[in-house]
Amino acid sequence: MDTLIDDPFLRTVRHSIKSADLRRFVDAKDNNAFLNFESGFISETEFFRRFFLPNSKIDDLPSPQRLKQKMLQQVEWLPGVAELLGQLQGPKILASNYSVWYQDVFRQRSDIEPHFDYLFFSCEVGHRKPDRLFFEPIHDLIQKDYGNEPVIFFDDRQENLAEPAKLGWHTVHINKHHAASMMAKRLHQLGLLTIKN
Repeated sequence: MDTLIDDPFLRTVRHSIKSADLRRFVDAKDNNAFLNFESGFISETEFFRRFFLPNSKIDDLPSPQRLKQKMLQQVEWLPGVAELLGQLQGPKILASNYSVWYQDVFRQRSDIEPHFDYLFFSCEVGHRKPDRLFFEPIHDLIQKDYGNEPVIFFDDRQENLAEPAKLGWHTVHINKHHAASMMAKRLHQLGLLTIKN
């Protein structure tokens, strides 16, 4: 999220909670539950149960169930990204810190999955970026199927680039507001994309 897709959860939170209540929402949310859910360690039911910390004042805050429902109505590509993916030859891999909700996202937006040859989600890998253990099965698959072909890895978080760089990947930090142009520029520099004037 925020590399290819505009993170719908953050957008939903901003649209669903008054500015004056955002700090209270952040303080009330159990971040460990979120991380465990993204790592596939707990079920959605358990995540909903643990979403807010005990004794938090949440009566006027939206429930996690409601946030999920609204989130799935707001899944959008970042501008220009889908068109860029359509121009690229060769295998494409989606590697994301995301929960089993990705299945709901794909049902909502059936135009996402066909762009990719392989999908890796933290909820199925059992580890989250930037952990090296998240990247190792991806690297193993690439080595097995494609040998020493170059790998270009784009991410919107700088901390997620260190481990793939150690694996020999080309890593590129991008800004979500210029994602497509930044990716296109680097791919062009590497000879993998012809930019039309």
